[in-house]
This record gives sequence, C-alpha cells and structure tokens, in this order.
Amino acid sequence: MKRFQFRFAILVGLVLSLLVACNPGREIADNVIDNNSGNVAKTLVMFTSADYPPYEFIETVDGRSEVKGFDIDLAEHITEKLGYGLQIDTINFDRLIPVLQSGQADFVMAGMVPTETRRQNVDFTQLYHVPNHAVLSQRGSGLSTLENLRGKIVGVRQGSIQAQRVREIPNIKIKSLQQMSDLVQALKAGRINAALVAESAAAGYLAVNPDLEIHQIPSIPGNSGAAIAFTKGSRLVQAFDQVISEMKTTGELDQLALKWFDAVSESPPEALKP
Repeated sequence: MKRFQFRFAILVGLVLSLLVACNPGREIADNVIDNNSGNVAKTLVMFTSADYPPYEFIETVDGRSEVKGFDIDLAEHITEKLGYGLQIDTINFDRLIPVLQSGQADFVMAGMVPTETRRQNVDFTQLYHVPNHAVLSQRGSGLSTLENLRGKIVGVRQGSIQAQRVREIPNIKIKSLQQMSDLVQALKAGRINAALVAESAAAGYLAVNPDLEIHQIPSIPGNSGAAIAFTKGSRLVQAFDQVISEMKTTGELDQLALKWFDAVSESPPEALKP
C-alpha cells in the first residue's frame, strides 16, 4: 500500500509539473497574485482612449455602449490566460500615463508607442503590433506624401508618436487635437489640410467618410510599434510578456491582427525585437 501511495504521489507531481510547463505565463501570474494580494486573484483595471478604431472604440447596440477593438480583445485574452478579471475605463490619450502613475490603473493600452520619454516614467511590454503610418486627406487633394505636406497645416493626435515625430519634418504647420475623431472633423471642415496618423486607425473612419482617402508612407523617423504600459517595477510586465510571446509563437496574435486590420503586424526593427 505504501509503495502504491508513493508511486501515486510521484505521478501526481509529474502531472502538475507538466501543467505548469505548458502554461508558464500562469505560473508567473500566480506568483504575482501570491505576493500582491494574499493568493486571491484580482480584477485588473485597464485605462484606454476609446477613439482610435480599430484599436479601441465605443460600440453602441440597443442603447448599451461597450468598448471594442484589437487592444480590447488582446487585453481580455491576456488577463483571462493569467487568471485575472478585467475592468476597462476610458480617458483622453494624453491623460493615460498620469492616470497610471497615480495608481488608478494597473496598466494602460491604447496603441501606445514606447518612446524614450515615456520609458522614463513607466515600464512597457515587448511590442505587440507595428503599424504602418499614413497621410489622411480629402479625396483628390493630392496630399499623399510627407513632401506634399510642406507648407500645409497637418493635424496630429495630441500625445501620439506622430505628434512627436512630425516636428522633425521642416516647413510643416502642426495642429494637435485630442482625439482621432477631432482630426477627421477638422479635416472635413477645412481647418487642417491633412492628418498624419496610423494607417490602421484611419482605415476605421473611411467607411463612413468616403470623401477622405489615406496614403501609406514610409515609416516615420523613430517609429517602433505598440506596447502595454505599467507602473515602474510592476511584476505584471513579465507575465504579460510571456503571454504575448506565446501568442506570437502560436500565431494567435497574427490571427487577432487579421480580424481587426485585415493584415498581420509588420515585423519590428531588429533592435526593437524582444
């Protein structure tokens, strides 16, 4: 009997070891929960700026509004994989990092580029999406390249990577607006001549604005891609990174990109690969 019990104990140990090996991201998450919340799984609070389709946007059905998009699907997948609940709140893009630093959010996700300035204040995961960039303009305007924009009024989303990098291009008048929808309205009203945006985000507005067009441009200087932001020193970064790596390996991340962008993510520059 004792020999049987001993063998059974070994068998159980092997099974548990295999389960852990098959889901290392969950093991990391369990350690985070153990150290931070007394071994009680918590609901993570994510803040986003829901004006940036298809990354995140508000969808209203039968009078009920819900945040949808690529980032939302990805956040739900990661938190579910790690055994967390998820609460999503929205705020203007330029307030995301301050909200994170204030402790109101566990992480923020909004197609955010991990610039050097941002890295001084928060920690980022590896890149999960690398978009193309584009000029958004009135159909037939002839504004399709960065060279065409010299001497023009160009709109950018406040706090975006485009807002930072467009300043390096000479002879362009810059107008920063808070939301992507503000850029579209300003363009249609003639207050700006064009907007410099992420192509995937602009594409979401073309279906309802046939008078606009987008033209892909070569990657702007310093372009990298989107990553998830956490407070400095957060143990969640490692857990999220593990799941993102697994999704890249299995092709799940590409499938999610195809769902929302009709194209897989570009490959990040070699120096930016995890």
